[in-house]
Amino acid sequence: MKSLFEHTDTTKRALILAGGGARLSYHAGVLQALLEEGITFSQVDGTSGGIFNTAMLASGVSVSDIAKKWRALPVKYFMSAEKIGNYFHPMRMTALGSSEGIRKKVFPALGIDLQKMHACTAFTATFNVCNFSTKTIETFTQDTVTEDMLLAGMSLPIFNPPVFANGSWYTDGVWIKDANLTGAVQRGTDELWLVWCIGNSNVYFDGSFNQYVHMIEMSAAGGLGMELDWIRLVNERIASGISVYGQKEPVKLRVIKPKYPLPLDPDLFLNYIDTHSLVNMGYADTKEYFKSNNTYVALDALASHMEEPGYANSFRMLFKGELLLNGVAVYTHFRVIIFLRTVDSIISNSFFASIKIGEEEISTYEHTIRKEAGVLVLNGMFLYKDVVHTFQAKTDLPETIFDHYAGLTFKKLSFSIASGKELFKAVLFQTIADRLNMLWYNRTYANKGFMTRMKIRHTLLINFISSL
Repeated sequence: MKSLFEHTDTTKRALILAGGGARLSYHAGVLQALLEEGITFSQVDGTSGGIFNTAMLASGVSVSDIAKKWRALPVKYFMSAEKIGNYFHPMRMTALGSSEGIRKKVFPALGIDLQKMHACTAFTATFNVCNFSTKTIETFTQDTVTEDMLLAGMSLPIFNPPVFANGSWYTDGVWIKDANLTGAVQRGTDELWLVWCIGNSNVYFDGSFNQYVHMIEMSAAGGLGMELDWIRLVNERIASGISVYGQKEPVKLRVIKPKYPLPLDPDLFLNYIDTHSLVNMGYADTKEYFKSNNTYVALDALASHMEEPGYANSFRMLFKGELLLNGVAVYTHFRVIIFLRTVDSIISNSFFASIKIGEEEISTYEHTIRKEAGVLVLNGMFLYKDVVHTFQAKTDLPETIFDHYAGLTFKKLSFSIASGKELFKAVLFQTIADRLNMLWYNRTYANKGFMTRMKIRHTLLINFISSL
């Protein structure tokens, strides 16, 4: 069985899992793709939400099980209230919510086990927490971290309470740095693999919550810039023959990130996006990285930059049925989220998907989307039992936009899988309940009023139906 920690070369790599809130099931897809590509690491570093997946790895949870656990996790586990009496004194509240849901439900569901973490020897795991009392970052390894420190590292002011320990208050590290690259360099790392999920585009949004997020974005990106400035100085010294931390060549950086900023946590909690889709997005983005952008990046402010999101609309579909595989009928479903987007009047459409065969759900990659005579055609690839398969999914597009709004379309999917000369076909169906969910959880991403958003949604859907 492959491992992320079986070192087969002399390059010392660190995997830096930066934060991004509860949306970091995205990391699970990234980890799966890294495993398939045979990339190995001697260190995994987690800050803020990146602590979840770092702790899962240190607990011995396999990469495939990390994805399974995220897909199965009820997001309501993240939400737990403070004592009811506290809400009668809002001006004196420490936080709007409690971290007990994470402690008692999320950690066990994700397989985070402190005893197993303390016994982990396969790699070095590091966890970064802000010491609010000293305004500094403190880093704990897997053998020294406590459950309270794991919680503190994900405790954003206003939303979660700080943790008091050893005479100091501790909270989320994102306000100082969201990725501890310097710590990895000081441990002798040659190559940094940064997974960045916090939005970083030029757009400034209205609204108090969006601007709270902007503060996080500024802190995170600003902290990253300072980290990269420091690494450039280290590299200059290495190039001049002075290696303080043992590297023989300048430290190199790779960055895996979404093309556009990810939907925010409220979209996850309100079911406009789900953990399945986020796992699939992380996987497809990483496979695309290896296909088209498998290079080192400059140590500058563009390292974490994303493309302008423009206006977008998303909806999810779930088709179910049976696939005849080697003469045996196997339960199959095809889960897909489609993004319709316009940026500077340029329309683009994309999708992320997974296929479930029996009990195994498999993310897909290398997607294409097109229309043929009123039929939506989705193509892609996936790895099943270590063999690359291709798939094609066809479903009728609505004849009018009103058919779509009424839930009268996307009922049936012609689905085929090919591997070598073998071809497997199935007809999958989307139930009325799933079609209603598709409509109810249709989400328009535009920093506009309600009526303007509805017009944008309508326009994007019309374009999708008529001019794909």
